[in-house]
Amino acid sequence: MQNISPIVMLIVLGSIWGAHFSLIKFLSNSGLNYSSLALYLCLGNAIILGLICKARGEVQNFSRSRFGYYIFCALFGYLFPLLLELNFVARLGAGVLSLVASTTPILTLAIALIVRSENFKFQKFIAVVIGFASVLPILLADFASKETGGAIVFCLAFSIPLCYAIYHNFVSKYWPSDTNSWQAAFGEAIACLLVVMPFYALNMNVGTSSLNYKFFTLIVALIIFSVLEIYLYFEIVRVSGAVFVSQASFLTVVTGVLWGMLLFDEKHSAALWLSVLFLSLSIYLSAKNNDGTCTDG
Repeated sequence: MQNISPIVMLIVLGSIWGAHFSLIKFLSNSGLNYSSLALYLCLGNAIILGLICKARGEVQNFSRSRFGYYIFCALFGYLFPLLLELNFVARLGAGVLSLVASTTPILTLAIALIVRSENFKFQKFIAVVIGFASVLPILLADFASKETGGAIVFCLAFSIPLCYAIYHNFVSKYWPSDTNSWQAAFGEAIACLLVVMPFYALNMNVGTSSLNYKFFTLIVALIIFSVLEIYLYFEIVRVSGAVFVSQASFLTVVTGVLWGMLLFDEKHSAALWLSVLFLSLSIYLSAKNNDGTCTDG
């Protein structure tokens, strides 16, 4: 995929992230508890990405520093946000939480300026602002119609996009030398599996742990989507940096709505298409302002 435009990869990544909400909605009827689903997902990712690396003849070097890098990625890119989301979704609601999470690119840009993981360009800043504006027509209506659970809880929920922002910048700034995107994806998959296993062991008797084969196809689809998104994520970071890849968060909001319309016949107002227009402008400005590759992997 090295010859594919970063903007195309970003659109695919945002579309896959948006589809996850619909797939999870289907799987919520499977009887699986969340720890079981997370274990199947992480195990499937590790196996498939490991086979891909083996087929490509690429041996993963799990040195102490490199393994620490992957564990940090697993914690801040997966485990911590997941635990925070599960804690805040009941108090704030999915729509309000989506609004909070959509600030990830803004926080990513702010941290990038502080740690100097990327060069500042005013056009990049404008692209992020327009991207955030693009999701407001969808999210503000939901935000206004529901209780926020209190100002303190609402403010604490911003720890979720903060985790993602730290993750994006860490991945970009400390990318392991002599590591390509497939190897980075496999390394993170192994680390995610290791951090999820203890939580599975603690919750294995909660709900139904056995696999319901009625939903086997959906679980396989979710694993395949996850493998693709992990690779795309690392490839976009490698090619275009943390701020650019973070804008997939904006795409996720819009594509999540579109997937809901397609799969669940959900209805939305014309404001959705206004969001798509602003989002297109944001991505165009980001792509035009691309800094180029950040690693040689």
